[in-house]
Formats: sequence, structure tokens, C-alpha cells
Amino acid sequence: LYSIFRAKALKEGLKQSTEFATESNKITTGINVRVDGTTDYAGLIVDGQKKYETRNTNSLKPYIGKTVGIVRTGAGPATVIGQATLGEPIIADEKTFNKLRPEHLVSAGSKFDIVPGQVKYLYPILNPSRWKDEKLVTNHGIVSRKIEEAFDQPYPMTWRSEEHTSELQSH
Repeated sequence: LYSIFRAKALKEGLKQSTEFATESNKITTGINVRVDGTTDYAGLIVDGQKKYETRNTNSLKPYIGKTVGIVRTGAGPATVIGQATLGEPIIADEKTFNKLRPEHLVSAGSKFDIVPGQVKYLYPILNPSRWKDEKLVTNHGIVSRKIEEAFDQPYPMTWRSEEHTSELQSH
């Protein structure tokens, strides 16, 4: 599913999100990504390993198609460690959530696992990038937070891995 979404985003939506980032390289909002035990989901996102950010509700709707900071929370002070563009979510039932577990990386039984009989929103992560310098964030928020100063960060115009770069060029 992720590959299908990525191809569609490249053809239809990536231009829009790239324009968003090109108009201003200033990332002023970050989404909170909580650490679960020893699992650093924020790090997995910015390193391109976690393909979907999961939520119980459509709480990230305002950020779909936009590039946002990735804020690590739950392990010391909130820290913005990179950025990514969020895609249109998949509304996943338990079967779909379990099937996509290798891509969203939420362990069975973790506090972020799906509740039987409910759905989860899986937001595709596009163009993830780890920043050279992590920055503490002093503002608070449940879903997202303002990044106190607008950080000028280079926006990656291609995917991080060679596999993604070749896919980008072929579409």
C-alpha cells in the first residue's frame, strides 16, 4: 500500500508539498511523536524507517500535504529532530493495521497498538530528513506545537535512499 500511495503522491501531490516547502524553508510547526519504552518513533521517522505515523483519530488532518517538524517527546525535553511531509491517511481496521505493522513499526501490545474493534489513522511519511542539529522546543501542545523560532532547514527534494531516488526519477 505504501508504494502505491508514494507513486500517487509523486504524480499528484508531491509537487504541491514541494511548493509549500520551497516557498518558505521555515518549519514553524512540529508534530509530537512520543517515545514508547526504548522505541524512538521520531528517530525512526526522520531516518526513513517508519513509513506511517499512527494516530487514534484524524488529529493530523491540518498537516496533510505539509512539511512539519518531527518533535520527539516522552524522553526528556521535547526536541525537534527533523522534518517530513505527511500524506493522506489510510483508515485502518485491525486486519489492515496488523498487515502494515512492518511499515508503521508499532509493536503488538504497545500502548500505541490498535484497540480491537477500532480503527487507526496511518499517515504516510514522505521526504523524511534528520536535521544536523536537534533543537529544544519550549512550547507545549498535545498533537503539535509551535516551534519557537522558524528554523531554516534544507528541504530534501528527493527521497533519502537510492531505492526511493530511482523511484522518484522513474515517475
